[in-house]
Amino acid sequence: MFHRNTFILLLSLLSLLSVKGQSLLFFEQDTIRITNRIGGEHLDSIDFYPGRMTLTHPGGAQEHIFGSDQTDYVHYLDRARRTFPARSTMKQAFSALPHLGFFYQFGSKGLQQLHLDYQQQWGKRTAFNLLLEQDKLGEMMRHGRFNQQQFQWNIYHHREQFRALLEFSMRQSEVGYNFGLNDSLSANDFALSILRVGNTEAQVKRRQFLVQGSYEWDWLKDSLTAFGWTQQMNWQNQHREYRDSLNMTSKYSLFYLDSNRTRDQYQLASASAMSGLFWRKKGLSTELLYGMKYWDYQNLGKHLDTVETAVHWNLRWDQGAWRFRNQASAHLSGAIGSWMSVGNLEYRQKSWRAMLHYRFQEALPDPYWRRYYANSSRWKLDQLSTEGQRELGAKITGVGTWKSQLGVVYKQWLNPYLFVVDRWRNDSLTSLNALQLQVRTTIPLRAFGLHLYGALNPVKEDIVPQYDFRARLFFRKKLFKAQKFDWVIALETRYQDRFQLWSIDPVLDLNRLDVPGAVMKKAVVELNVMTAFQIDEFRFFVALENVDYFWNDADRIDLMNYPVTPNVLRLGLSWDFFN
Repeated sequence: MFHRNTFILLLSLLSLLSVKGQSLLFFEQDTIRITNRIGGEHLDSIDFYPGRMTLTHPGGAQEHIFGSDQTDYVHYLDRARRTFPARSTMKQAFSALPHLGFFYQFGSKGLQQLHLDYQQQWGKRTAFNLLLEQDKLGEMMRHGRFNQQQFQWNIYHHREQFRALLEFSMRQSEVGYNFGLNDSLSANDFALSILRVGNTEAQVKRRQFLVQGSYEWDWLKDSLTAFGWTQQMNWQNQHREYRDSLNMTSKYSLFYLDSNRTRDQYQLASASAMSGLFWRKKGLSTELLYGMKYWDYQNLGKHLDTVETAVHWNLRWDQGAWRFRNQASAHLSGAIGSWMSVGNLEYRQKSWRAMLHYRFQEALPDPYWRRYYANSSRWKLDQLSTEGQRELGAKITGVGTWKSQLGVVYKQWLNPYLFVVDRWRNDSLTSLNALQLQVRTTIPLRAFGLHLYGALNPVKEDIVPQYDFRARLFFRKKLFKAQKFDWVIALETRYQDRFQLWSIDPVLDLNRLDVPGAVMKKAVVELNVMTAFQIDEFRFFVALENVDYFWNDADRIDLMNYPVTPNVLRLGLSWDFFN
């Protein structure tokens, strides 16, 4: 085992960080203009931000297997196996004037969401960005709370031959696991908040931290060509803890440690550094890097650790209307057989643009999949082999008056790791495929407008809905003589095809399909309404979701044992402050 003192020495010498195929210092800054609005540019869709479709299952819409707005039917397996939510990186932005973006919404069932972002330029060479988010989804059902906080900041500094970026990110959440309703039919007669659930004690706490620093030193004093040394250093930590007590024998069939209470826990800490050369000339940029990573997986006091080394190559090319990005890596030791190449090619015109993206990779299973010891479950992989992923996608987007987008994405998993019965294994299926066709368009009709969305998912198994259609009809008008009061009212409907319901394993934080074709989600027409107004930088909206709950069956379930959400009233406001 790699010794702990060696780990501390590496930290002190290298200030290490994460080895992934990612660009180090291709600093692509967003620009905050005076016309920018938090929550998006369009008043008719402000209720989409920062999240909607509040759901009854743990984590709500934010942790739904099909994404927060339930439109991603391609990456369902990645989401089903994800114990921690994917890290959302705050973009580095430039604002000529100090800018504060404020968004707050609250609603029925204890829903609250707060978003703050701040950008300021310190002199001519330094930019500061900050992000703060607080989410509370309340309790749709007993013991179904979800609280999450996220805090990020970054500082970017540049000089003639030197530039650097320092980043910090923290996210923590607490989820109450109630195991769902004991009897979903009761939802037809009683409010969900008073119905009996399977558990009133279980809860999960998650914490994620990241500190990352990057710098670039240009050895040439040339305005057209840059060549020099670049380095990135990273430290991150993930910690998960599952607790439960009371009536344990009625909730679990097996105990390895304690039949009175449960405290399952694991932590994954990693530190790494990447260093190498960069070169830039006109529209071409490239980096060639060597990286080393040390990770330590601790599970109830038992440790598993490894040192990995890899080579990375990053490329960016801009020529006229064309843009190309590629990131590639290959492991040299510690994770032999793991490699990745991901990128996109984009062609831009004034009224439309087209993009092709791809992802090819082979990767060893996560440490959590390799070995885990808990009170009611445990497993250990004796042999490790890579899982392959192949993804190809293309989309064409119109940016004129008729905003439209047509896209297709295909993804294949080769020898995918699946949780079968009581352990992870990748010999169940040789491949798993997903294909999604999407179309979006906005049709202007004088003061009216119509947003249309359609998705086709031709998967043989009913593990995702094959059809998903949505339409939002809105009326927008500027009122009063000054024409500064912008008002909109919208009616939204949705039809989602029937599909097999996934279940949630609360102990392991996984989505599963235990019995193929066992229970299907019913296909119904859903209805939402929204109205909003805007005066300069201030905007306010009121949204009533799931209006169809008044006439559709209340015992319909979204995930196994978790019924569809009752009517939800949301009120929100946003305000952009400059200088």
